Amino acid sequence: MTEVQEQLLPALVRLIGAQLAIYHEARLTALNGEYTQVDVVWPDPRAVSTAMVDFGAVAADSPVIAHVAKRPDSHTVVLRQLVSRREWHASPAYDTCLRHLGIEDQVAQVLYSKDDATHGLTLSRSSADFGPRESQLVRLLAPHVSSAIRRARGSGVGYEAVVITPQPRIQWVHPAIPSAGSLTRREREVIVLAARGLTNREVAGMLNIAPRTVDKHLENAYRRLGVSNRVEAALETEALRP
Repeated sequence: MTEVQEQLLPALVRLIGAQLAIYHEARLTALNGEYTQVDVVWPDPRAVSTAMVDFGAVAADSPVIAHVAKRPDSHTVVLRQLVSRREWHASPAYDTCLRHLGIEDQVAQVLYSKDDATHGLTLSRSSADFGPRESQLVRLLAPHVSSAIRRARGSGVGYEAVVITPQPRIQWVHPAIPSAGSLTRREREVIVLAARGLTNREVAGMLNIAPRTVDKHLENAYRRLGVSNRVEAALETEALRP
């Protein structure tokens, strides 16, 4: 994840015209309980850790988090599209934590969901609002950002992150490595052929199985890997190769 923090996030800040970039891994199902969020931050993790001391108590009041909790599929959302500036300033999330970081607008991208965690990216500004151009650019970059993060997480190398729990702190995190070995031999075969651009019917013909069986193998593989399509499945499997 070092490359994500030191290369990817700074590049996105420059390209989109933001002041702060954060990759999040959040347990949105625990919004009304012990909310947990693991953040890779650029440029200043310590400032974020200090400002977010009480964020767990107000996370559910964040317009972006509340929106993503209802719609965890991959998509782009801009804070200003959800609430006005006045409404934002009146929100507990802003008043308690995010005003200390000078956050006035955000563009957020849900990258993928896996197990009970939602993985996403937020880019924040303290000045002008994000417009359609920036939102569209983030959306276009999302598959590439997702791929880079999956590869970084798949390495199993520890990284420094801001861990937001009832007591936020900066700590060294070791990501859980997804297991491509949990796929059956047939699921791997189907993913490899599908990633080459073959249709489900063509895959079925090559493997001498029914097209519906191909559909089922893909569905099972997606669920095991925490992905939503054949391209993501192929990238995930590739990232886990030694």
